[in-house]
Amino acid sequence: MISKAFQMQLKAGCLANYELAHNPIPTALAEAMTDYGVIKFSIFHVPGSLDLFAYVEIEDEKRFADLAGLEVCQAWWREMTRYLACESPGDAKAIEVPLRGIFTFVAPEAD
Repeated sequence: MISKAFQMQLKAGCLANYELAHNPIPTALAEAMTDYGVIKFSIFHVPGSLDLFAYVEIEDEKRFADLAGLEVCQAWWREMTRYLACESPGDAKAIEVPLRGIFTFVAPEAD
């Protein structure tokens, strides 16, 4: 398993609609994520800010990268740009700042 994390930023006043859009995500997107090796994907909001923290566990870097090329993923990104900061108007994808891992604890397997 590979862990990845990144930061995104909401546009002001968009948190509630961003949350609604994710609960639940479209079935086709969930199926594509599963098909392309996404094991877990979580997004957290930093209270009192516009900052979001995303954490994803994947099976394979290439399969995860290939997911980005699917129309279902591209359409989702276009939709999310209504709520997320982008480099410039009309961008099809929000700004994602990759985060460098510092520490991971994994509990030992129980016998």
